[in-house]
Amino acid sequence: MLPKLPNVEVRQLSSSSETTTPVVDLLREQMLEAIKLTLGEALVDSHLKPGDDLWIRVHTDSWLDSVQKLRDQHSFDYFGFLSAIDWMPSPFGRAKTTQLNQRQCVTR
Repeated sequence: MLPKLPNVEVRQLSSSSETTTPVVDLLREQMLEAIKLTLGEALVDSHLKPGDDLWIRVHTDSWLDSVQKLRDQHSFDYFGFLSAIDWMPSPFGRAKTTQLNQRQCVTR
């Protein structure tokens, strides 16, 4: 037989009646739509953080064309970041290609 629990007030941690209003950033959303129209299939991905910033990703073969279109058609005058990542695995294996491993071999 289970012991009788005392009567205590239970407080609901969250209420289903409370709804959160999504943060809307109309300026950046409109900007993203205009960029989509301008860049077309060159646009690979985008990320909009409301009230903060908008990031876009374009195909590598259209970097120059995309920058020129954004400058000429939308008056963008600041280029903030370019990243290139080589996702191909090394045919030689990790141990033979990294400088870190080469230094470890020398210091042992």
